[in-house]
Amino acid sequence: MSDGGNTHIWDDDYFLWLHDQGVSSEAIMQFWDEVWNFHQTPFGKYRRNSHYRSLVPEDQVMTGWIKCESRKFIEESVASDEPFCLFASHHAPQNHDYLPEPYYSMYDPEEVAPPVNGTLTPELARIIASYAGKVSMLDKHVGDLVETLREQGLLENTIIVLTA
Repeated sequence: MSDGGNTHIWDDDYFLWLHDQGVSSEAIMQFWDEVWNFHQTPFGKYRRNSHYRSLVPEDQVMTGWIKCESRKFIEESVASDEPFCLFASHHAPQNHDYLPEPYYSMYDPEEVAPPVNGTLTPELARIIASYAGKVSMLDKHVGDLVETLREQGLLENTIIVLTA
């Protein structure tokens, strides 16, 4: 992850990593074409909210991968005995990220409270339930990183900033 002053990773790194995990390029591209759900408007293309079940396990979705790369960076930084700063930018929950189990089924769309205007279509209920699942998944992965800091003896000397 660290290459002198070049310590960032890109979305492309995730897709290359997925390929290394045995997920075929064709499967990746087909799935992203479906998930991104591009729609043409007079102002260009946009992505609709998506609410898809993941084709890969939790540790292979982007949120899990970011956690693993962040954990690796923390452990490498501790081993180098140098001060470090980690900026982990998660796409979840307001993204096109797809949900693995148990998060996809964690919240029942039938039990979602209707919005203030009272209109709750089945699609909107699924989106709201999926969003809640994304929040739960992100919460778990951030908690795992906090635990990594604790295990490395860094938690008491670390500032954690969460932004949205």
